Amino acid sequence: MKPVVASPNKGGCNPRRILLAAGIVTVFGAASAKAQVPPPTHVYELNGSLADTLGGPSLVASGSGVLGATGYTVAAHDSGLSLTGAMNPLSYSIEMVIRIDPYPDPELCNWAPYVCSLKALDSQDRTSDEGFYMITADLDPATGHLQIFPLADSNEGDVVFGELFHWVFTRDASGLLSAYVNGTLRVTAVDTTGAWAFDVFDTIHFLMDDHAFVDDPPRGFLDRIAIYDQPLHFIDVARLSIAAGFGPACVPPPSDMVGWWPGDGNTMDIAGDNPGLPFGDTTFDFGVADQAFRFDGDGDGVAIPEAPELSPADQYTIDFWMRADEDNPMAGCCQGLVRSDFYGLEIVGSDLGGGGPAALAATPTDFAGTNNPPGSVPLLNPGEWYHLTGVYDGADLQLYVNGQLAASVPQTGTMFPMPAGSNLAIGSEDGFVNEPGLTGLRYFKGLIDEVELFSRALSPEEILGIFQAGPAGKCKVVEVAIDIKPGSFPNSINLNSKGTTPVAILSSAEFNALTVDPATVRLEGASVKLLGNGGYQCSAQDVNGDSLSDLVCHVKTQEFNFAPGATTGVLEAITTAGTPIRGEDSVNLVP
Repeated sequence: MKPVVASPNKGGCNPRRILLAAGIVTVFGAASAKAQVPPPTHVYELNGSLADTLGGPSLVASGSGVLGATGYTVAAHDSGLSLTGAMNPLSYSIEMVIRIDPYPDPELCNWAPYVCSLKALDSQDRTSDEGFYMITADLDPATGHLQIFPLADSNEGDVVFGELFHWVFTRDASGLLSAYVNGTLRVTAVDTTGAWAFDVFDTIHFLMDDHAFVDDPPRGFLDRIAIYDQPLHFIDVARLSIAAGFGPACVPPPSDMVGWWPGDGNTMDIAGDNPGLPFGDTTFDFGVADQAFRFDGDGDGVAIPEAPELSPADQYTIDFWMRADEDNPMAGCCQGLVRSDFYGLEIVGSDLGGGGPAALAATPTDFAGTNNPPGSVPLLNPGEWYHLTGVYDGADLQLYVNGQLAASVPQTGTMFPMPAGSNLAIGSEDGFVNEPGLTGLRYFKGLIDEVELFSRALSPEEILGIFQAGPAGKCKVVEVAIDIKPGSFPNSINLNSKGTTPVAILSSAEFNALTVDPATVRLEGASVKLLGNGGYQCSAQDVNGDSLSDLVCHVKTQEFNFAPGATTGVLEAITTAGTPIRGEDSVNLVP
């Protein structure tokens, strides 16, 4: 029969949708957000040349390193690259795609791991041991950690030797040093001595190490180097890492999500059935994950009308990204972020000057906020992105900033439900029934992205995972077309059968069904039958005559877990690239 393109699961938790089978893309690609990344001042592709592709000073090779068509290889003492006259003295970023090769003598590394190391960066013109090192792990010479010597070390296992990884090192004007691996922050330190300021020495060295401890020389490979004249924000680091193909990866949406308003060019709820209503001059702009809501602070907002599922009782979690405009100091009370009459988050200002957020929850025992006692509000800087999370678990009301607990107050009881006719507001506090006097007063000027509401308290690990995913966001599910029992109608299935049921995953101009991993295919809980040779009973066929190869798999009928009276069957699977897919088709269940 003609395949059915799945529709949103009303009231359920559906990850962000891309309707490929229908030829409709409902979200903006990640590339749209990359326009915000500051441009580099120097770029070295190392594709057979040490020249700066932007016209600046060239790298200089020393020792016996080898420049090849795809990068620069080091395998000897005192070999590597240096760069003079390219660094901003006090604030900068260095981006590299690099590989550190393992040492051939693992026993030596186990005995004294510090000798199996590589000085990846040197900022003191090789006049001291201070530098940035990659050091093998104590128990596993195939992995290692980062070290800003002598200031700080990252965790073991942050680096895998023998594999390319994306690495960014930043210094800001205050001396804060930060190092990232594959888009994730791994170690920080404060440059108290000024060793990482290029105001005395004007040369930086890459992979140059005398390695005086052992005869075995360090080994490494540089694929690319880029220099920036400012410290990159952690969101920009993650964007660069994603663009380079290293991550971070998206995270599966946590369970019990009852609303998801990503702000990707519309006000749709992609987890439930509660779209927002924009008012004022609400528009959209570049956000963290694709686009974000843009508010000008003068009568803008998004109103989501009251609905039963938007009234969490004993627990709730709200999370989102926000960035106040440079001219919005967030001082004083108050600006609406994401709030209803009785729960949410808002900007409350701070006794210390500037502004900060607070989580709110109203129960019969108290209308609590994490801004008590006064002075406990974490300060936020205008112009910077923050991930905020408010959590009420029935015992405490908590505020998380960038994945870390920032404030907590005791709170008990069941929260009051949203009053009839009220709103869950984004970017304002208009439309409250309990506090109608707030309408017209509390508008936020800036960007809000990826608003989500859960009917439970997320764990600290879940909150940290969402933050660390950054611009990768929560995993998008691709909606595809499927055809259960190709060529038949009404797709009758005898649940007592001991055989198999064929299902076709259909290719389209935007989706190649042959990229689906058969091991992950589940049709209403039924998996694909294994053949005697250990393979799966799947084959490539063009079942609908569109000259595209579809994937036809036979699932085990006795494994079906249809609900009584079901008239549709849902297929879920994952591609070899890790993309979740979903499709549905009609069925006629036979006793």
